[in-house]
Amino acid sequence: LRLSNVDNLLVVHRLDKRASMVFDIRHKDRSLVPCISGPSSVDYGLDVGADKGWGGWRFLSGSTIVDDSSGRVHRLKVDMGAVLRDFLDRTPNDLSIAMQLLLRRTDCREHIVWTLRRALGLKPCLNDWAQAFSVLNQAYRQSIEAISQRAPSGPGRQTTVSLQELEA
Repeated sequence: LRLSNVDNLLVVHRLDKRASMVFDIRHKDRSLVPCISGPSSVDYGLDVGADKGWGGWRFLSGSTIVDDSSGRVHRLKVDMGAVLRDFLDRTPNDLSIAMQLLLRRTDCREHIVWTLRRALGLKPCLNDWAQAFSVLNQAYRQSIEAISQRAPSGPGRQTTVSLQELEA
């Protein structure tokens, strides 16, 4: 087994099977950290004729992989779309957990919108919608407060936060 850390996701590589599993290290279910995706094969973008053996790989800190046999260094990237689809296949009705998972990742706005659109088609109960939007509202409230605290404000002056500042 080898380990990588990408965007607060723990990726466990099983070399003998050439497969990896993804765990969200910030999510616990009681005392367990559940697998959110995998086992999945890893595509590392080599030429079709290239040797795809993992035997010569060295997993360095974080997401760096050195392939000694080809003399290449790779940066492991996680396809959040694929991870999200796999996660939702496993737990299709857990909209609030999906929102938490996505909010802990970078650049997942499109995935949040996609997940909400998907949920519209599945028609979850109102309680599931309420929990999901509670998670989203809490995250945006924290973002607004953090930006407001950074902005200079004088006596009697109220700080406003623009949508562009939230998206930055």
